[in-house]
Amino acid sequence: MILIPKFMLAAWLLALSQCQPAPTMPKENISQSRGDTAKIKAENARFSYDLGQPSFCTSLPESLVEISAMAYISDEVMAGVQDENGIIFVFNPKTGEISDSIIFEPTGDFEGLCFVGSTAWVLEAKGNLWEISDWQDEKLRKVSRHKTELKKDNDSEGLCYDEKNGRLLIACKESPFIDDYRKDLRSVYAFDLNTKSLNTKPIISFDIPLIIKYLSQNTGAAVHSDVAKKLEKGKNMPFMPSEIAIHPQTQEIYILASEGMGLLVFSATGELRQLYRLDPNIFEQPEGLTFAPDGDMYISSEGKNGAAKICFFKAITN
Repeated sequence: MILIPKFMLAAWLLALSQCQPAPTMPKENISQSRGDTAKIKAENARFSYDLGQPSFCTSLPESLVEISAMAYISDEVMAGVQDENGIIFVFNPKTGEISDSIIFEPTGDFEGLCFVGSTAWVLEAKGNLWEISDWQDEKLRKVSRHKTELKKDNDSEGLCYDEKNGRLLIACKESPFIDDYRKDLRSVYAFDLNTKSLNTKPIISFDIPLIIKYLSQNTGAAVHSDVAKKLEKGKNMPFMPSEIAIHPQTQEIYILASEGMGLLVFSATGELRQLYRLDPNIFEQPEGLTFAPDGDMYISSEGKNGAAKICFFKAITN
Protein backbone atom coordinates (compact mmCIF):
# COMPACT_ATOMS: atom_id res chain seq x y z
CA MET A 1 0.00 0.00 0.00
CA ILE A 2 1.23 3.49 -0.76
CA LEU A 3 0.38 6.25 1.72
CA ILE A 4 0.50 9.94 1.01
CA PRO A 5 2.69 11.71 3.60
CA LYS A 6 0.54 14.14 5.52
CA PHE A 7 2.74 17.14 4.71
CA MET A 8 2.32 16.36 0.99
CA LEU A 9 -1.43 15.90 1.39
CA ALA A 10 -1.74 19.28 3.07
CA ALA A 11 0.13 20.91 0.20
CA TRP A 12 -2.20 19.37 -2.33
CA LEU A 13 -5.29 20.48 -0.44
CA LEU A 14 -4.08 24.06 -0.63
CA ALA A 15 -4.41 23.74 -4.40
CA LEU A 16 -8.05 22.66 -4.44
CA SER A 17 -9.29 25.64 -6.43
CA GLN A 18 -6.44 25.74 -8.94
CA CYS A 19 -6.89 24.37 -12.44
CA GLN A 20 -3.57 25.17 -14.09
CA PRO A 21 -1.79 23.10 -16.76
CA ALA A 22 0.60 20.49 -15.42
CA PRO A 23 4.34 21.14 -15.52
CA THR A 24 6.72 18.86 -17.39
CA MET A 25 7.24 15.56 -15.59
CA PRO A 26 9.15 12.30 -16.08
CA LYS A 27 7.42 9.22 -17.44
CA GLU A 28 6.24 6.56 -15.04
CA ASN A 29 5.32 3.02 -16.03
CA ILE A 30 3.53 0.82 -13.50
CA SER A 31 2.70 -2.77 -14.46
CA GLN A 32 -0.06 -5.06 -13.23
CA SER A 33 -1.28 -8.55 -14.04
CA ARG A 34 -3.66 -7.59 -16.84
CA GLY A 35 -1.25 -5.36 -18.75
CA ASP A 36 0.31 -1.97 -18.17
CA THR A 37 -1.49 0.76 -16.33
CA ALA A 38 -1.48 4.23 -17.78
CA LYS A 39 1.78 6.18 -17.80
CA ILE A 40 2.29 9.82 -16.92
CA LYS A 41 2.80 11.86 -20.06
CA ALA A 42 6.25 13.45 -20.24
CA GLU A 43 5.15 16.63 -21.99
CA ASN A 44 3.29 19.70 -20.95
CA ALA A 45 -0.39 19.80 -21.95
CA ARG A 46 -2.58 22.87 -22.23
CA PHE A 47 -6.11 22.67 -20.85
CA SER A 48 -8.57 24.68 -22.94
CA TYR A 49 -11.47 25.21 -20.52
CA ASP A 50 -12.28 27.17 -17.39
CA LEU A 51 -14.29 24.60 -15.44
CA GLY A 52 -15.26 27.23 -12.89
CA GLN A 53 -16.87 29.54 -15.46
CA PRO A 54 -19.35 27.90 -17.85
CA SER A 55 -20.59 30.15 -20.64
CA PHE A 56 -24.11 29.08 -19.75
CA CYS A 57 -26.04 26.34 -17.97
CA THR A 58 -29.50 25.17 -19.01
CA SER A 59 -32.05 23.36 -16.87
CA LEU A 60 -33.51 20.23 -18.42
CA PRO A 61 -37.12 18.97 -18.17
CA GLU A 62 -38.28 16.36 -15.67
CA SER A 63 -38.06 13.51 -18.18
CA LEU A 64 -34.28 14.08 -18.26
CA VAL A 65 -33.77 14.51 -14.52
CA GLU A 66 -31.65 11.33 -14.55
CA ILE A 67 -29.77 12.14 -17.75
CA SER A 68 -26.87 9.69 -17.86
CA ALA A 69 -25.28 10.47 -21.24
CA MET A 70 -25.51 12.82 -24.19
CA ALA A 71 -24.09 13.21 -27.67
CA TYR A 72 -23.59 16.30 -29.81
CA ILE A 73 -25.56 16.71 -33.05
CA SER A 74 -25.34 20.48 -33.58
CA ASP A 75 -25.10 23.66 -31.50
CA GLU A 76 -28.87 23.61 -31.12
CA VAL A 77 -29.54 19.86 -31.16
CA MET A 78 -28.32 17.33 -28.62
CA ALA A 79 -29.35 13.74 -27.90
CA GLY A 80 -29.40 12.10 -24.50
CA VAL A 81 -30.47 9.03 -22.58
CA GLN A 82 -31.51 8.61 -18.98
CA ASP A 83 -30.87 5.54 -16.89
CA GLU A 84 -34.35 4.06 -16.51
CA ASN A 85 -35.86 3.74 -20.00
CA GLY A 86 -34.55 2.90 -23.45
CA ILE A 87 -35.37 6.28 -24.98
CA ILE A 88 -33.17 8.62 -26.98
CA PHE A 89 -34.27 12.18 -26.26
CA VAL A 90 -33.52 14.96 -28.75
CA PHE A 91 -33.34 18.39 -27.14
CA ASN A 92 -32.02 21.92 -27.51
CA PRO A 93 -29.02 22.45 -25.18
CA LYS A 94 -29.69 26.20 -25.05
CA THR A 95 -33.36 25.96 -24.02
CA GLY A 96 -33.72 22.41 -22.71
CA GLU A 97 -36.77 21.90 -24.93
CA ILE A 98 -37.29 18.28 -26.07
CA SER A 99 -38.19 17.97 -29.76
CA ASP A 100 -38.30 14.19 -30.17
CA SER A 101 -38.04 10.91 -28.27
CA ILE A 102 -37.18 7.53 -29.83
CA ILE A 103 -38.04 4.39 -27.86
CA PHE A 104 -35.75 1.42 -28.58
CA GLU A 105 -36.24 -0.70 -25.43
CA PRO A 106 -38.89 -0.44 -22.67
CA THR A 107 -36.64 -0.77 -19.61
CA GLY A 108 -33.01 -1.02 -18.61
CA ASP A 109 -30.13 0.88 -17.03
CA PHE A 110 -28.73 2.95 -19.90
CA GLU A 111 -25.52 4.87 -19.25
CA GLY A 112 -23.80 5.75 -22.55
CA LEU A 113 -24.67 7.19 -25.96
CA CYS A 114 -22.74 7.97 -29.14
CA PHE A 115 -23.34 8.18 -32.89
CA VAL A 116 -21.54 6.50 -35.75
CA GLY A 117 -23.00 8.01 -38.90
CA SER A 118 -26.75 7.35 -38.86
CA THR A 119 -26.38 4.65 -36.19
CA ALA A 120 -26.88 5.31 -32.49
CA TRP A 121 -25.08 3.17 -29.95
CA VAL A 122 -26.36 2.95 -26.37
CA LEU A 123 -24.54 1.31 -23.46
CA GLU A 124 -26.18 -0.62 -20.65
CA ALA A 125 -24.59 -0.71 -17.20
CA LYS A 126 -24.29 -4.50 -17.39
CA GLY A 127 -22.19 -4.25 -20.56
CA ASN A 128 -24.71 -4.74 -23.37
CA LEU A 129 -24.48 -2.47 -26.41
CA TRP A 130 -27.61 -1.48 -28.30
CA GLU A 131 -27.22 -0.68 -32.00
CA ILE A 132 -30.00 1.49 -33.44
CA SER A 133 -29.40 1.91 -37.17
CA ASP A 134 -31.18 4.77 -38.97
CA TRP A 135 -32.19 5.92 -35.52
CA GLN A 136 -34.02 9.02 -36.77
CA ASP A 137 -36.02 7.22 -39.49
CA GLU A 138 -39.02 5.35 -38.05
CA LYS A 139 -39.49 3.27 -41.24
CA LEU A 140 -35.86 2.17 -41.65
CA ARG A 141 -34.89 1.96 -37.98
CA LYS A 142 -33.52 -1.38 -36.76
CA VAL A 143 -32.56 -2.30 -33.22
CA SER A 144 -30.13 -5.02 -32.22
CA ARG A 145 -28.37 -5.89 -28.98
CA HIS A 146 -24.75 -6.97 -28.65
CA LYS A 147 -23.88 -8.85 -25.48
CA THR A 148 -20.28 -8.25 -24.43
CA GLU A 149 -18.07 -9.99 -21.90
CA LEU A 150 -18.48 -7.08 -19.50
CA LYS A 151 -20.64 -7.89 -16.49
CA LYS A 152 -22.69 -6.19 -13.82
CA ASP A 153 -19.61 -5.94 -11.57
CA ASN A 154 -17.83 -3.82 -14.19
CA ASP A 155 -20.67 -1.27 -14.13
CA SER A 156 -20.16 0.14 -17.62
CA GLU A 157 -20.90 3.87 -17.51
CA GLY A 158 -19.14 5.74 -20.32
CA LEU A 159 -19.29 5.34 -24.11
CA CYS A 160 -17.75 7.22 -27.04
CA TYR A 161 -16.83 6.72 -30.68
CA ASP A 162 -13.15 6.43 -31.52
CA GLU A 163 -13.36 7.26 -35.23
CA LYS A 164 -9.64 7.04 -35.88
CA ASN A 165 -9.50 3.41 -34.73
CA GLY A 166 -12.97 2.27 -35.82
CA ARG A 167 -14.14 1.33 -32.35
CA LEU A 168 -16.22 2.31 -29.34
CA LEU A 169 -14.58 3.01 -25.99
CA ILE A 170 -16.30 1.85 -22.79
CA ALA A 171 -15.32 3.22 -19.36
CA CYS A 172 -16.06 1.02 -16.35
CA LYS A 173 -17.14 2.58 -13.08
CA GLU A 174 -16.37 -0.44 -10.93
CA SER A 175 -14.36 -3.64 -11.45
CA PRO A 176 -11.54 -3.03 -13.97
CA PHE A 177 -11.32 -6.62 -15.19
CA ILE A 178 -13.74 -9.16 -16.63
CA ASP A 179 -12.55 -12.16 -14.64
CA ASP A 180 -11.84 -10.75 -11.18
CA TYR A 181 -12.76 -7.83 -8.95
CA ARG A 182 -10.34 -5.06 -7.98
CA LYS A 183 -11.07 -1.86 -6.06
CA ASP A 184 -7.82 0.00 -6.71
CA LEU A 185 -8.03 0.21 -10.52
CA ARG A 186 -10.32 1.59 -13.21
CA SER A 187 -10.28 0.51 -16.87
CA VAL A 188 -11.39 1.41 -20.39
CA TYR A 189 -12.28 -1.25 -22.99
CA ALA A 190 -12.60 -1.13 -26.78
CA PHE A 191 -15.41 -2.61 -28.90
CA ASP A 192 -14.40 -3.22 -32.52
CA LEU A 193 -17.06 -1.98 -34.93
CA ASN A 194 -15.90 -4.22 -37.78
CA THR A 195 -16.05 -7.50 -35.87
CA LYS A 196 -18.70 -6.32 -33.39
CA SER A 197 -16.61 -7.77 -30.59
CA LEU A 198 -15.00 -6.58 -27.37
CA ASN A 199 -11.25 -6.58 -26.79
CA THR A 200 -11.16 -8.32 -23.41
CA LYS A 201 -7.87 -6.64 -22.44
CA PRO A 202 -8.30 -3.04 -21.25
CA ILE A 203 -6.74 -0.37 -23.47
CA ILE A 204 -6.30 1.92 -20.44
CA SER A 205 -6.04 1.10 -16.74
CA PHE A 206 -5.19 3.62 -14.05
CA ASP A 207 -4.53 2.98 -10.39
CA ILE A 208 -4.00 4.68 -7.05
CA PRO A 209 -0.17 4.75 -7.29
CA LEU A 210 -0.46 6.50 -10.66
CA ILE A 211 -2.76 9.20 -9.28
CA ILE A 212 -0.53 9.65 -6.25
CA LYS A 213 2.52 9.92 -8.49
CA TYR A 214 0.78 12.51 -10.66
CA LEU A 215 -0.32 14.60 -7.68
CA SER A 216 3.12 14.47 -6.06
CA GLN A 217 4.60 15.99 -9.22
CA ASN A 218 1.75 18.44 -9.88
CA THR A 219 0.88 20.41 -6.78
CA GLY A 220 -1.37 22.62 -8.90
CA ALA A 221 -3.58 19.66 -9.85
CA ALA A 222 -6.85 20.08 -7.98
CA VAL A 223 -8.53 17.29 -6.06
CA HIS A 224 -11.29 17.32 -3.48
CA SER A 225 -10.37 16.72 0.15
CA ASP A 226 -12.56 13.61 0.37
CA VAL A 227 -10.76 12.14 -2.65
CA ALA A 228 -7.40 12.97 -1.06
CA LYS A 229 -8.45 11.17 2.13
CA LYS A 230 -9.38 8.06 0.15
CA LEU A 231 -6.09 8.23 -1.71
CA GLU A 232 -4.28 8.44 1.62
CA LYS A 233 -5.93 5.20 2.72
CA GLY A 234 -4.83 3.64 -0.56
CA LYS A 235 -7.56 0.98 -0.79
CA ASN A 236 -10.37 2.07 -3.12
CA MET A 237 -9.87 4.07 -6.31
CA PRO A 238 -11.82 7.26 -5.50
CA PHE A 239 -12.48 8.10 -9.16
CA MET A 240 -15.47 6.21 -10.56
CA PRO A 241 -15.89 7.05 -14.28
CA SER A 242 -19.31 8.23 -15.39
CA GLU A 243 -18.44 9.24 -18.97
CA ILE A 244 -15.72 9.12 -21.61
CA ALA A 245 -15.19 11.33 -24.68
CA ILE A 246 -12.48 11.98 -27.26
CA HIS A 247 -11.49 15.57 -27.99
CA PRO A 248 -12.12 16.11 -31.74
CA GLN A 249 -8.91 18.08 -32.31
CA THR A 250 -6.29 16.76 -29.87
CA GLN A 251 -7.64 13.17 -29.77
CA GLU A 252 -7.10 13.24 -26.01
CA ILE A 253 -9.34 10.95 -23.99
CA TYR A 254 -11.42 12.71 -21.33
CA ILE A 255 -12.80 10.66 -18.44
CA LEU A 256 -15.44 12.28 -16.24
CA ALA A 257 -15.88 11.00 -12.68
CA SER A 258 -19.07 11.88 -10.84
CA GLU A 259 -17.96 10.09 -7.71
CA GLY A 260 -14.64 11.76 -7.03
CA MET A 261 -15.75 14.90 -8.87
CA GLY A 262 -12.82 14.86 -11.24
CA LEU A 263 -11.94 15.16 -14.90
CA LEU A 264 -8.98 13.10 -16.08
CA VAL A 265 -7.31 13.73 -19.43
CA PHE A 266 -5.29 11.01 -21.15
CA SER A 267 -3.24 11.21 -24.32
CA ALA A 268 -4.49 9.32 -27.38
CA THR A 269 -2.09 6.52 -26.40
CA GLY A 270 -3.46 6.30 -22.86
CA GLU A 271 -1.00 8.31 -20.78
CA LEU A 272 -2.31 10.45 -17.94
CA ARG A 273 -1.75 14.13 -18.75
CA GLN A 274 -4.04 16.10 -16.47
CA LEU A 275 -6.43 15.85 -13.54
CA TYR A 276 -8.93 18.58 -12.67
CA ARG A 277 -11.37 19.24 -9.88
CA LEU A 278 -15.10 19.69 -10.54
CA ASP A 279 -16.95 22.19 -8.39
CA PRO A 280 -20.06 20.52 -6.86
CA ASN A 281 -21.78 23.91 -6.90
CA ILE A 282 -21.65 23.76 -10.70
CA PHE A 283 -21.72 20.00 -11.28
CA GLU A 284 -24.18 18.40 -8.90
CA GLN A 285 -23.82 14.89 -10.36
CA PRO A 286 -21.85 15.04 -13.64
CA GLU A 287 -22.77 12.08 -15.84
CA GLY A 288 -22.45 13.25 -19.48
CA LEU A 289 -19.72 14.85 -21.57
CA THR A 290 -19.54 15.60 -25.28
CA PHE A 291 -17.66 17.89 -27.67
CA ALA A 292 -18.64 20.06 -30.61
CA PRO A 293 -16.37 19.64 -33.68
CA ASP A 294 -14.55 22.89 -32.83
CA GLY A 295 -13.69 21.62 -29.35
CA ASP A 296 -16.39 23.38 -27.33
CA MET A 297 -17.41 21.15 -24.43
CA TYR A 298 -20.75 20.26 -22.80
CA ILE A 299 -21.14 18.55 -19.41
CA SER A 300 -24.51 17.38 -18.09
CA SER A 301 -25.46 16.70 -14.48
CA GLU A 302 -28.29 14.60 -13.11
CA GLY A 303 -30.74 16.40 -10.88
CA LYS A 304 -30.19 15.16 -7.34
CA ASN A 305 -32.11 17.89 -5.54
CA GLY A 306 -33.71 19.65 -8.48
CA ALA A 307 -33.64 19.81 -12.26
CA ALA A 308 -30.87 18.25 -14.30
CA LYS A 309 -28.76 20.67 -16.30
CA ILE A 310 -26.26 20.97 -19.10
CA CYS A 311 -23.33 23.40 -18.97
CA PHE A 312 -21.45 24.76 -21.97
CA PHE A 313 -17.71 25.55 -21.92
CA LYS A 314 -16.25 27.54 -24.76
CA ALA A 315 -12.81 26.31 -25.79
CA ILE A 316 -10.07 28.81 -24.93
CA THR A 317 -8.06 29.43 -28.10
CA ASN A 318 -5.50 32.02 -27.03
